[in-house]
Amino acid sequence: MNLARLLLAGALALALCAAAQAQTANPIVSDYVAVTSSPTALPARSLASGVIVRADKNNVGTVYVGGAADAANSARWSPLAAGEAMSFGVTNLNQVATYGTITTDVLRFSGN
Repeated sequence: MNLARLLLAGALALALCAAAQAQTANPIVSDYVAVTSSPTALPARSLASGVIVRADKNNVGTVYVGGAADAANSARWSPLAAGEAMSFGVTNLNQVATYGTITTDVLRFSGN
């Protein structure tokens, strides 16, 4: 009888922990920004699992992405043609920055 109570108490504790984790999970963040002609950080948002950025499929020019702290070296950032994507393992969206050759082009992002 005591063993059954212990097993039940353990199962209940595990269920409560799983419910608490589900409630504290970071929501998915999805949005877009129009690129500018000089490096600009993405908006500040906390992330737990990083972000994927994608050049909009209708872009005309090249969008460049890199680390916001490395804006001085933006000439070496990664170029993205229309539809191309890459990921960053960052803890805040504002750690990623972008600029482009056509300021009506768009960079889309999703992360959590």
